[in-house]
Amino acid sequence: MIKIATLAAAAALLATSAQAQVVINTQNIDTPAGAQRFERDVRKAARSLCSAVRGVQVITCKEAVREEALSMLPVQQRMAYVQSREARNTEYAANSIDQA
Repeated sequence: MIKIATLAAAAALLATSAQAQVVINTQNIDTPAGAQRFERDVRKAARSLCSAVRGVQVITCKEAVREEALSMLPVQQRMAYVQSREARNTEYAANSIDQA
């Protein structure tokens, strides 16, 4: 598990020193289910951390949360996540072609 303790990008957007602590589950991130859980937790963290941001800056804030979460993963976990995500995308594409 990783904790995002501060979010500099959101703080800059808010022009205040916003701080929060969010826990993101990184267990089994090398599996499709684990990668999906990680993505869900990151989206939830982004909604929480970016709740005071308005307009188009919400997109920038949420992307900053995602980038920070990914950057906090050890390299080995980050690579496992990317591989799991690619496998899921390939499977989705194959299923879409089969159904067409």
